[in-house]
Amino acid sequence: MRTVAPAEPRPLRAPARVAALAALALLPMACGRGSPAPPAPEPVRYAADGRPEGTVGTLARWNVMWVCLDTVRADALLPWATGAPKMPLTSELLGREAVAFADATSPAPWTGPAVASMLTGLLPSEHGGRELSDAFRVVPAVPTVFEVLGAQGWRSGAFTGGGWVSTENGVLQGIEPDEAHAPFSFAGAATMLLRSQRLTRAVRPRLLFLHTFEAHDPYLGPPASPGTAPPPGPTFDLAAIDREAEQDGGRALARRFLLDAGSRAVVFGGVHGRRRLATVTRWFERGVRSDPAAPALVAEAKAAYEAGLARLDRALAAWLSACLTEGLLDDAVLVVTADHGEGFGEHGTMHHGRRLYDELLRVPLFVRAPGWPRGKVVRGSCSLLDVLPTLVDLVGLPPMADVAGRSLAPLVRGGPGRPVVAEERRTEAETGLPGDETLVSVRDERRKWIRTVDHRSGAATEEAFDLDADPREERPLPASTVDGWPAAFRDAVREARARGR
Repeated sequence: MRTVAPAEPRPLRAPARVAALAALALLPMACGRGSPAPPAPEPVRYAADGRPEGTVGTLARWNVMWVCLDTVRADALLPWATGAPKMPLTSELLGREAVAFADATSPAPWTGPAVASMLTGLLPSEHGGRELSDAFRVVPAVPTVFEVLGAQGWRSGAFTGGGWVSTENGVLQGIEPDEAHAPFSFAGAATMLLRSQRLTRAVRPRLLFLHTFEAHDPYLGPPASPGTAPPPGPTFDLAAIDREAEQDGGRALARRFLLDAGSRAVVFGGVHGRRRLATVTRWFERGVRSDPAAPALVAEAKAAYEAGLARLDRALAAWLSACLTEGLLDDAVLVVTADHGEGFGEHGTMHHGRRLYDELLRVPLFVRAPGWPRGKVVRGSCSLLDVLPTLVDLVGLPPMADVAGRSLAPLVRGGPGRPVVAEERRTEAETGLPGDETLVSVRDERRKWIRTVDHRSGAATEEAFDLDADPREERPLPASTVDGWPAAFRDAVREARARGR
């Protein structure tokens, strides 16, 4: 953990100053054709402690609340759902209060690299936290949002689900350990969270990161609250569980993994637990396609997942409503997103990780910011990598030169989207099967390209998808199709191939 001396806090702004800055934020959106926006400042490098090169001008010291709903698919909410959303209360509230980015993509299909990427603005191959192993670690020289804003006087805190989202592996570097509270859920700890927000209301500016595993497996587990431990589970006949796995290929073990929170620590903990987990991932990879009983388990798991979404929806919407009512979102930037989605039989597998298809990469993204419109749906491809550059832009810091993301403000003003990249490492730790592969995808709102490199043989395979005609990515086109796509897309593909991700 690096200790950074914060810049001297500035005095709180008077209401007139707040109104003036909000008006300035609106100005580029209100300009007509005869009043072009001023040229953007040149990007600068940010040091490992989060400080930018050069001088920093007057900043808009908004509070920041950043909510990450782990494992929530985009189609759980509007405007992404094709029918009734599974989270209607949150959809209605954020649909009224925020900007929704309809074509947002995660840079990775599982928690560790995805959250690290959104907090750093870098791809997994750039920040270092990439592989599913005990060695997962974000490179210490990479500044996080907590360090970038912390260097300018923001006080940071986090309530998280724990696991991959911690100070120990660098994902939350820049937050002191006693300011990172886990485990957290909105259903179990929203009252505690609101009490903390009221007590720290005078501490400005403040950055609060909220991460919850409420939609994550095991589905419908007990709501988590900081300082509490899960209740002790029952006694299990582990030998009988292992014999059953040998007979059914791991289906019952997969069911236990997805649906039985009480057995998680005992059955899947320790050395023998890792072996059982490998059996589960092998079943996800092969059994979903070949086991005649798989459709019933897929349906049961999806129903439990959706019940968990409903519980999260009620708790999250209640917390957001309380924040609005109590003025906790006044002069604040609110971000609500997810790190990745979840698979339920699409492409012959379940769970998350291991793939770069849209059921895992498409995520909801809402931003409520001073000077931004309310209730607007923005089209155009963007990435979770763009959230940190957007916050930097909103508070008035110079653009970051060494990140893969860019500010979302031009997109809100009607600018175009761009092709965005996602990455994955598929090893035996993830699949339960021998192998060592690297996956990379490029996506915009209409097209998708996926490349898989087998590092054992050196062979590479590629898929292309026309998302207008094939939104489920079920009919891959020849890789040569990309040659006829727009130049920006081709350039992004060329770069991905050259880097050999």
